[in-house]
Amino acid sequence: MTASIDKLRKMSFRGISFPYKRRTIKCGLRTHRHEYPHVDGASLEKLGRRPYEIDVQTHFGSTSLNPAWADLWPTQLNELSAIFDSGETAPLYIPGMGELKCVCEDWNRVLDTRLRSGEDVDLKFVEDFNATFDYFTFVRELSTDLPVKLSGLNLALPALEPQPDIFSAIDRVASDIMAIRDQANLAGTMLASKISSLIDLCREADATLEQLRDPVNYEVLEALKALWAAAVELEQDLAGKGTPLKEWRVPALMSVGDISVKIYGTAERGTDIMSLNAIEDAFAVPAGKTVLYYPP
Repeated sequence: MTASIDKLRKMSFRGISFPYKRRTIKCGLRTHRHEYPHVDGASLEKLGRRPYEIDVQTHFGSTSLNPAWADLWPTQLNELSAIFDSGETAPLYIPGMGELKCVCEDWNRVLDTRLRSGEDVDLKFVEDFNATFDYFTFVRELSTDLPVKLSGLNLALPALEPQPDIFSAIDRVASDIMAIRDQANLAGTMLASKISSLIDLCREADATLEQLRDPVNYEVLEALKALWAAAVELEQDLAGKGTPLKEWRVPALMSVGDISVKIYGTAERGTDIMSLNAIEDAFAVPAGKTVLYYPP
């Protein structure tokens, strides 16, 4: 009976396939802890996930019985080494997970003359996000309406007395969004989260503040709605020029590849799912988690 792992597509880098003995995938979330005196635990600010690191142990041998590996050593190994030397970022296909844009950061070749059939090779690949998508250039080119609308709201606010605290939160989150636009070292998931928070705050202010029902405060209400609309437009641009993201709830413990198959009919879109969601373990996404995805 054929094992499940034998049914998976071969591991490859820039289209060059190679066997592997063992591979390890490491990742996690970036977080900042806010700790307060006399309060148990901490408030975690989630700053997106760290890059995936893939460690691969393999053997490039010249005596493999599989014809697909006939040119493994030394031809294909030398070809891969030349790519690694150049620092090129290319697609790394990981069986059971999908494709990531990666660069090989470390590669160690060990030739033992007692084996006389090739070399043991250890590879360390690191996800290269900027090579996948020039995200930060795109962010800086997003709609410039947000700072204009925020300024309009701040100009209108003095007419509202007393000023509810929620407007301070709105100003703070909108300012964070504009700061992220100008700092290319911050993660895209952080920007998306801030935009979503701003939309929620504007919606809450519109729904709960009785002062905004008074015709005297008409200008404040209109300024709030203008800022709200600009934030929605920014969220839509970020999601793909007005294409809204959809949600899918994970029914049971699944891998990212399994989720991709359920949504798209193929495991090849696993990278898209990981880029939109904070997933700690690509092979163990818990039941009940809501996954964002682009419509097929």
